[in-house]
Amino acid sequence: MHFYPTSAAKREDIALAIVKSKGYQDEIVDTSRLNTIFADASDIAPEKAKYVLIAYEQGFVKGSQDGSKLLFRPKDGLTRAEAAQILFNGFFK
Repeated sequence: MHFYPTSAAKREDIALAIVKSKGYQDEIVDTSRLNTIFADASDIAPEKAKYVLIAYEQGFVKGSQDGSKLLFRPKDGLTRAEAAQILFNGFFK
């Protein structure tokens, strides 16, 4: 993982960071379940899929509604409000 201070934080990167900071990185999960949750699951980097699923299951991140499935938008940047909500969900809920 690289640090680019002038680039927007991507949603999948923040999911990875919050999961690792909470110590959940050693959980074993079936990442194929992402396909049943997120319509854009194939856009999630394979090496980050585990962290996105754990972050979702722990309630740190949510998706946006798109018909019957959610969208995660893994490559999108976060707004300050979204980042604050993820931190709140991870550390205060």
